[in-house]
Amino acid sequence: MGDFFKDVAGGAEKAQAGFLGPTYNYAKQILPPSELGMSGDGNMGALARDITGLINYTEVLTTGKSRAQRKADTPLGNKFYLKTGGQCKSADGMLHDRWLYVNNVPTGSLPFITSATGNALGEFRGLVPGTIENLGHLNPLALFGGFMQGTNPACRVLDLPVTDKSEGGIKYVADADIVSLSPCLFGKGKVRTNPVSGSKLSGCASGFQNINDIMNGLKNTFEDNETLQYNPLAKVYNVGFSALLIYLMYHLVMKSGD
Repeated sequence: MGDFFKDVAGGAEKAQAGFLGPTYNYAKQILPPSELGMSGDGNMGALARDITGLINYTEVLTTGKSRAQRKADTPLGNKFYLKTGGQCKSADGMLHDRWLYVNNVPTGSLPFITSATGNALGEFRGLVPGTIENLGHLNPLALFGGFMQGTNPACRVLDLPVTDKSEGGIKYVADADIVSLSPCLFGKGKVRTNPVSGSKLSGCASGFQNINDIMNGLKNTFEDNETLQYNPLAKVYNVGFSALLIYLMYHLVMKSGD
């Protein structure tokens, strides 16, 4: 209790962070329209920039990797350890401070889809998939399970990434809490495994791409383009789109001539 009053004396924000975790402002992580070059100008250049901006904002909602974010290649959200105030017991019988690991960054582990296929949708880590993922984690039974774990439940060391590097390091987390974590958080292989539940997932997002995967992707793209060249519908689309561009350019030139 003494620590609580010390935290309050140090500031309400510090006390709140101790119980709820650090504050994360999503709005500050998203660029305003002006920084994306969007405007209300009535010309073709402005229209193109506006459409590009809308696509970027859509990517924030879907893939989580977008030029509309302060960190374009990092999905929104934070990761941190939260001290519970209790203790837990490791396999060697020693008591340790008990922590919770909180991950607010989408992993692509969507309910129903992931459980049915055994694959995470690593390319969908935007705000919408993240919200669906969090809804899938809401389990009122976990609250009652917390009362049944005992005073010092079994725990083990976790060394998972956090947003604030100064708050990271090795922490002890109860096995009962680790069970609910996505397998995508553990390891870097194609198939990842939760160390407690043993559940496995493939398709998790990686921080890097293997050069072979990149080359195979380029090869598939070229093959798809060659297939489209002989597709009658693709030819009709190209002709129609070209005619539309010519029509717009014609009227733009006529308007500037007036």
